[in-house]
Amino acid sequence: MYTLAYGSMWRQAKRDERADGDDWAYFESAHGTAPGIASQGIINPTATLESAEMMPRHLGPETPADRLDRAIAHVYEAGERLTPDQGGTVGTEDFATAVIDALA
Repeated sequence: MYTLAYGSMWRQAKRDERADGDDWAYFESAHGTAPGIASQGIINPTATLESAEMMPRHLGPETPADRLDRAIAHVYEAGERLTPDQGGTVGTEDFATAVIDALA
């Protein structure tokens, strides 16, 4: 049996906050829970998406991980649907929708 622990992580932490062994892997959150902005719809979901991208990459299938990574990069490069912490004005849902649209 292989065990994965899911957490959120941003790109910088990809090389710092991942732990794995022969039959387990753990991807640790590299930031806090942001209680001051919880439920406001302005949290940047990139960390969660990047963590989701890391799991299939760790298990081997490159295609799903590569597609998600390219979709996130596309949204950032376009610069039109970014959250406030990245200089944009959209909320969490709009950013996530932009990534989903880029996957299509």
